[in-house]
Amino acid sequence: MTILPLAARPEAGLWLAARFKAEWPDFFATTSPEEIDREYFRAALEGRELPAVLVAEVDGEVCGTVAIRTTGPDTHPGPWLSSLWVDAAFRERGIGGELTRAMTAEAWQRGYPELYACTATAHRLFRRLDWEELGDFPYHGVTVAVFRVGRPAGPSVPSQSRP
Repeated sequence: MTILPLAARPEAGLWLAARFKAEWPDFFATTSPEEIDREYFRAALEGRELPAVLVAEVDGEVCGTVAIRTTGPDTHPGPWLSSLWVDAAFRERGIGGELTRAMTAEAWQRGYPELYACTATAHRLFRRLDWEELGDFPYHGVTVAVFRVGRPAGPSVPSQSRP
């Protein structure tokens, strides 16, 4: 498995957007794949600090993605690890964990002191990766668990300047 920035596979955005719509039909009920692509993927290619998007591929086939976004539930300030998705055919292989670790490292490299995530389904993943569970909150009509991880103490990680 290889994890790459979306910029290395920009054509994957629309394909991933269609998978998001299929995976979360209630959340994206009124949103087209083209709109999802623009908001979740194309925005990451515009050179702004966030969103940042990584993709996972196995044998050249895109099989997962994760992002850091500024927005999430209003319960905490962010930034948020978001849009974590692995194709069903590739689940239970550790890809979600690897994507989460890679994006967390990206957050530390960018100088963020903490990162939040919310999930209705991946509780075990975040617990296994030692994220702190902050509680359950309503979000877009479902109950999600909110998790937080802080930047580890230790040698300073060089950060990129943020606007």
